[in-house]
Amino acid sequence: FDPAIEILEILRDSLSAFDPQNTRFCIGLRQDYVSSRFWTFPFSDRNKILKLLPNELEDELPFSPESAIYDFKTIRHLNSSVQILALAAPKHRIDSALNVFSAAGINPALLSTEVLALANCFENWMVTPSEPQEASTSEKHLSLNIYIGHSRTQILVFENNRLVNIRTLLWGTKNIAEAIARRYELPFVEALKEMKTKAFILLNKESAAYDQIVFSETISGQIKDLIQDLKITLLELNSTFNATVKNISISGGGS
Repeated sequence: FDPAIEILEILRDSLSAFDPQNTRFCIGLRQDYVSSRFWTFPFSDRNKILKLLPNELEDELPFSPESAIYDFKTIRHLNSSVQILALAAPKHRIDSALNVFSAAGINPALLSTEVLALANCFENWMVTPSEPQEASTSEKHLSLNIYIGHSRTQILVFENNRLVNIRTLLWGTKNIAEAIARRYELPFVEALKEMKTKAFILLNKESAAYDQIVFSETISGQIKDLIQDLKITLLELNSTFNATVKNISISGGGS
């Protein structure tokens, strides 16, 4: 069994319904392949920022600066300076993503990242933050959207409805399915079905049956791992932005 072959077959079947001459294909790079940093530059010239990013992020990246491709998303202008969300991805990860679509007969018009695409659902992406703003001295507030997927959880961090940070947690609903599979000695696919149709967490166990308590604790035990990671993330965000998280929403297939 080769998952790469299966992925290629699925792509070919899915994309065969579209006319490649009249269709614009945009693909997303897995967010855990992308490093992101909140950064401030004392100028706003885009070309100059792109030239300096490799040097500025050299000590921040988990890979060699020379082996990456860089881009950034402007968050806001503050007088003559600019705040950005800097992004870097290893070239071999980008090559692999493009090669998969090339093998399927598709030439993508755009390659972006998962979370930047998700953020378009929450922020007013049509408004360019081009007007200079004064630096605010009031208390900063952040809002989070936690996107729970199958194998990973993405955390989108917003300030004033602008995406300012990204976090990826290697936790997803498969963690719950695997726990159910182990506890009840089920095949993984069957455990997934059980999770989707019967999953619950008891808030009060006094009148619950033993089987219900066991099933609930099997799930909540995995949720505690996610909660622990989220607590650490909240502390990091409070420290990085000197801000308070005021609200959290949840989305994604595991929400």
